[in-house]
Amino acid sequence: MFRIISLVNAAYYALPEDFSFEGESHDFWELGYVDRGQVVVSYGENSYLLKAGEMMFYKPNTFHNCRVRPGRPAAMVNIAFEVDGPVSDVFENEILVLSAEERQCMSTIVREASNTYLRFENLPAEVGLERVENAPYGSGQIICNRLEELMIYACRSERNISLDRRRISAAPADGGADTFERVRDYLGEHYPEKLTLEKIARDNCISVTKLKKLFREEMGTSVIAWLTSLRIKEAKQLIRRGRLNFSQIAEATGFDTIHYFSAVFKKHTGLTPTEYARSLHKK
Repeated sequence: MFRIISLVNAAYYALPEDFSFEGESHDFWELGYVDRGQVVVSYGENSYLLKAGEMMFYKPNTFHNCRVRPGRPAAMVNIAFEVDGPVSDVFENEILVLSAEERQCMSTIVREASNTYLRFENLPAEVGLERVENAPYGSGQIICNRLEELMIYACRSERNISLDRRRISAAPADGGADTFERVRDYLGEHYPEKLTLEKIARDNCISVTKLKKLFREEMGTSVIAWLTSLRIKEAKQLIRRGRLNFSQIAEATGFDTIHYFSAVFKKHTGLTPTEYARSLHKK
């Protein structure tokens, strides 16, 4: 079980797209939760990718820093604390994917801390636990209780991810399969954007040459061909739902114009978007 002895810091950081924190180490535990976007956390000798809705613990006296992935801003919650309990045995080598219950715990922590501490929302790292006048009664205890509850829920979770699966440093443990999975997840999230091979490679910390080789080996096709197939698959789902017009679908799936979208769609399906939509009504 876990018992929070004291809070050291609790803060919400809105991070611009070019943000990079030089790093620190300290003699207490800290957690970092990604509320929006993606960040790369350097922890010990390696770097790891954290996505929105995920959390990582930093054990005492271990160097850590973070940077925002290129192209979009991010937001993080950082909570530093002293704890009595086997945190190291449970969370040291995992990324925690928060469930609905766990996100509710985090939401309460953020709400209570924002109403209790000055400068709660700020850029790192000049934020400390200075209470506001007339802070809500018992807010510090609520934060500690919810943090303990969050850690208990996380202990029960079967969704946690091994750090090795999200390692993005150049260390030998970062095998081709792991890198491919990371790039595939990236494309699944970023396919509506204007993507080039250079941007995909840069955002995933690999070379264009390695990126091309990975897709040839893993999928037997090119990166752009796979990305286009993904976009067409998503476009077909949107057409089936019937909530957007074709121009909106083209934009939502990463095509520059409705005309280009229609041409690519027909090339892949043998039907124009209009013909595909009509075929659905005949079934």
